[in-house]
Amino acid sequence: MEKRCRGMNANKLVNKGSLGSIVILLSFLTTACSAMAFPTSVGVDPGYKAFAFNPNRQVKYYLVNSLDTLKRDELKSNYAMEFYLFDKQYPDDSKIDFSSIWYNGFLEGLGDSSVTIDMWEEYGDVYFKNGDEESTYKDYFMSDHLQDVPISKIEFVEYTSKFRGTMGEVGGVIGGISMITMLLVAPLVSIDYKDGGFNSDRYFIWAGAGLGGLVLSIPLLALSSSKTYGIVPKGTTSNSCSWYFEKEVKP
Repeated sequence: MEKRCRGMNANKLVNKGSLGSIVILLSFLTTACSAMAFPTSVGVDPGYKAFAFNPNRQVKYYLVNSLDTLKRDELKSNYAMEFYLFDKQYPDDSKIDFSSIWYNGFLEGLGDSSVTIDMWEEYGDVYFKNGDEESTYKDYFMSDHLQDVPISKIEFVEYTSKFRGTMGEVGGVIGGISMITMLLVAPLVSIDYKDGGFNSDRYFIWAGAGLGGLVLSIPLLALSSSKTYGIVPKGTTSNSCSWYFEKEVKP
């Protein structure tokens, strides 16, 4: 079983909620829509530190294990990541105890002390000392939003590799088609439109094929689950659950 390393404050995380199996099954549609929603020319936020892309050079991003630096997982810029931030730095007289926020999007750039995210959406939670909670949500599917985030504030990230992403897309396509076959196609092709009646044998053949496809999609979707990395600034600690960002530039 994969070891989950979520950082010191992970126990304070309140689950932001899963998008559910329907979203997973239709993830391939989300990918296509996202590609249309994010044009090449973007409006840059005032806090964004520009990262210049040179077509003549190769830039690669990695997460490197702080204990064993030979463990390096490459981060593809066109694969979504989730960034979890935790903030405990509030004055003693503040009504706020702590807050957390999720950023979902693409890794757009990497500096010495910050990362730049091409945002999809964000979830925020504020926890007050009197026990109250307040949640917020913003999406940027129909607009462009680049967010510069200090690495020191990132508690952990979740990332789906190219292989896992491909398995998820294949599983989503198979699962989606299978659901349509079971719920829509099978009943329609089993109706005798000429003489009336219902061909149950034909229905079970089509529905069985849809069910088989749905069963096949389950392990593919399971393989697409993301991996969790506890994040630290480079050179600050050394343990198997801590990873740091690294950029490699080749002329």
